[in-house]
Amino acid sequence: MGLDKADIKTFNELSETFVQQYNYNLSFTPDRDELQAMTQNDNDSFKAYTTMERFCAQIRPPLEEEELTKIFLNTLDQFYYEKMVGSAPNNFAKMIIMGMCLE
Repeated sequence: MGLDKADIKTFNELSETFVQQYNYNLSFTPDRDELQAMTQNDNDSFKAYTTMERFCAQIRPPLEEEELTKIFLNTLDQFYYEKMVGSAPNNFAKMIIMGMCLE
C-alpha cells in the first residue's frame, strides 16, 4: 500500500517487489526434518504435545495425512508409542483422540 505508483510500471515489477518484501517468511517455514527431530518430553502431557498440530499445518510442502500420522507417532514418548503403534489410525485427528484417551 505504501508503494508509489510511479515506481511500479509492470506486474513483474510489482511481483518482484512483493517477493522481496515477504521473502523473510521462508526462513520460518518448518520442514519434515524439523518435525521428525521433535520428541515428546517426559513432562509433556499428550494434550500439550499435540499443539505441534499447528506446527504440522505450516510444513511446506504439506504432508499427506498418512505421512503426518507416521511421523507424529515416531516422535511420541515410549509409553504412547508402544500403546498406539499396533493400532494407530491413518487419520491425525483420530490419533490425537486415541492419545488423549490413553492419557
